[in-house]
Parts: sequence; C-alpha cells; structure tokens
Amino acid sequence: MDKKIAFIGFGEIAKAITEGFLKTAAVAKENIYASALHLDKLQKNCQKYGINPTTTKDIIENADIIFMAIKPHNFKEIQDQLIHLKKDQFIISLMAGYTSQDFASLLPDIKIITAIPNVCVAVAKGIFVADSGNNLDDEQMQSFNDLLSPIAQIYYLAPDTLSIASTIAGCTPAYSAMFIEAMSEAAVKYGLNREEAYHIIARMLIGTATMIEEGYHPGALKDLVSSPKGTTIKGIIKLEENGFRNCIIEAIEATQK
Repeated sequence: MDKKIAFIGFGEIAKAITEGFLKTAAVAKENIYASALHLDKLQKNCQKYGINPTTTKDIIENADIIFMAIKPHNFKEIQDQLIHLKKDQFIISLMAGYTSQDFASLLPDIKIITAIPNVCVAVAKGIFVADSGNNLDDEQMQSFNDLLSPIAQIYYLAPDTLSIASTIAGCTPAYSAMFIEAMSEAAVKYGLNREEAYHIIARMLIGTATMIEEGYHPGALKDLVSSPKGTTIKGIIKLEENGFRNCIIEAIEATQK
C-alpha cells in the first residue's frame, strides 16, 4: 500500500502493528509516520523500525490513514485538532471503550472506525475486532481491509459486543502466555529443558486451535484425548478440582469491569 500511514501515539500496540506491516511488506517503512508526547523516546522507537517521527499536526495535515493509538484519557487533548481532517482521510481508533456511536457525537464530521487489535499482529497472526457501525465509505472500507488483512483476521461486530470481543482478543494472549509458562514449569520439573518445552507447548496450542478452527468442538476434542481410566482424564479432574474454568471466567469478568 502506497498511502501514508500514521500513528498518533506509539506505544506497544502501535509498535506491534508496525512490526506486522514491515514483516509482511504490507506498508513500506518510508510510508509509516508516528507522533508521541515524548520526542526522545519516539525518535528512538522510530529509528528501531526505520519509520518517520513527526508531529500530530503534521499527521493530521498529511497522512491518509491515521491510527489513534493513545490512551482513552488522553483523547480530549487531541480532539480539537482532529476536526481539521479532510473527508478523504480516516481514523482507525485503537482506544478501548469508544465505539463509532461515541465518535458520531464527539467528531460528527470525521470518518472513523473503532478497531481493537491484539499483540499477535506483530507476527501477522493477529485479530482486529472492528465496529460494524462505522461511517467509512466503500473506498475507505476497502483501504481498511487491504491495510489490515495481511496482519490480522478482521471481525466486524455490533457495538454492544465490541467490548467483550476486545477483551477476548486483546487480553487473553497474556493469560495464554501464563498457561504456557505454567506447563513449561511442570515440563522442566520432569526433565525437559525450557526451550524444548516452550516449542512443544506452542506447537500443541497451534495444532489444537487449528482443529477447532476447522470444525472440532472443544468438548469433543477434549473427549477425544480423554481415554477411560487414562492419564488425561486424571489431569482434567485435577483442573476441575482447582476451579480451572471458573478462574478463567472470573479473569475475563475482572478485565471487563
């Protein structure tokens, strides 16, 4: 894509998206721009990726597609600047808690779509959950899809399900990483080295996820592995005794709150 892509705010998720763009050559580094509050840190981060540090004012004047990658509580600091965007520009808001309906009242004349990613965009295996109630025109929607499809699967959802989908997509990589760490601890306890454990567990999760994507029901897959009086069912019973499922549900609820 030869459009100018810019980030207002260049934190971890913006860096992950940039990594995905560069990994897949979806966007050339000379076409990626970023602004942030702390100039020294911004310049250092931009130098790492070979992209262009700039100002928010310059982004608003010159970028084609703008990622609003700031914390929600900082939105009011740039709200007045955004009204100067032109009709052919549009914003991809990465701010949790703001739907397209919110922006319709806050920035009624601006083309904007809320789309929350997860960190897996860095390796082009990500998810974007996007608000289906956005105001992008057909050409902009095509640009949105062309830009993000190389690094993520895009799910268009109603505003009332966007929050929980964002939690499931965006927060649970951390839970999954903890799960991998816990399994690796047990593996090391019984003699496997750490790197071997990580790779075997990661491949197991990739394979399991692929089976579910291809139509296996999670419960049926669990039963498939659980032989009568076998080793797996003993582990499952121990997980249930320790509230494994309820712990996951409560973690999701805590994140939502």
